[in-house]
Amino acid sequence: MAGAPEAVSASCANCHATLTGPFCSACGQEIDTHRRSLYRLIRGFIADMLSLESRTARTTLALLFRPGELSLAFHEGRIQRYVPPVRLYLFVSVLFFVVLSFTQLTLVQISLTSRTLPGNVEGGPPRNAVTTDMVFFQPIGSVQNAASAPKDALDKVRSQAVPGSQENTFQRTFFETLYRLQADPAALNGPLTEWLPRILFLLLPLFAIVLALFYWGRREFLFVDHLVFSLNLHSLGFAVFLLAGVLAQMVSGAAVAWLFFAVVCTYLLLAMKRFYAQNWVRTGLKFAGVGFVYSVFVLLPAFGGLLAASVIYG
Repeated sequence: MAGAPEAVSASCANCHATLTGPFCSACGQEIDTHRRSLYRLIRGFIADMLSLESRTARTTLALLFRPGELSLAFHEGRIQRYVPPVRLYLFVSVLFFVVLSFTQLTLVQISLTSRTLPGNVEGGPPRNAVTTDMVFFQPIGSVQNAASAPKDALDKVRSQAVPGSQENTFQRTFFETLYRLQADPAALNGPLTEWLPRILFLLLPLFAIVLALFYWGRREFLFVDHLVFSLNLHSLGFAVFLLAGVLAQMVSGAAVAWLFFAVVCTYLLLAMKRFYAQNWVRTGLKFAGVGFVYSVFVLLPAFGGLLAASVIYG
């Protein structure tokens, strides 16, 4: 084998116990001390790199085009073929944020537009309003609010919403955030980028718990199986996020958002069918149930908390 040592001692070099395999049964040290010629070192390094690239390629293809395969491989013990799920998740998530940093793309920018509405009563004075629109994956500075929502428009909306300037803490924070966004549409991007990995780290086990509840009777699946399924699904989410960032440069952000939603939902349905191996009726019902419970009781509170943390600590 490439890179193998020329000779192996009959006893462990570390604890001198008798050797019966590639590792010492007493202290666990590997027999191969990697002392070899430069030629063998280079040959072993090339072999290891080719093996790593091959496993990475298989993992990438399975993640993108074979929903549920990575989770099923872990469940069946075929763990050497693919990159471990935790390592895959960490790599894809870090890659996502590194790409955002180098390309100067934002997760989201907030576009503000001032409008004039009819009065509350017929013949009454017109009312001022400011509407918001989220712009995803666009370069920093590509959205400008000064002309579309000038500061005096926000002042009028604030005076209408809080007569006499008797603001509570929530109202004051809300309008201060609007002023920040008026001056800088990407004001929340930094806090969102900082807090999003933390929120997603919490979502991983929560999604696994929801899966475990819906597959409670399937004793062949341990909680770690559901957790690996969750890891792989969120890894796919980051990969699709990267593709969405590319598409957002060519088509509208709203279309990309709907496409992202459709791709992830379709992938989840197919992955559940392959991994849990139930018929389409059961899979469809559980897919709808998991989606509803996770969206209403986990996702909405989590991303509400994400926005609140971005506003308060941003």
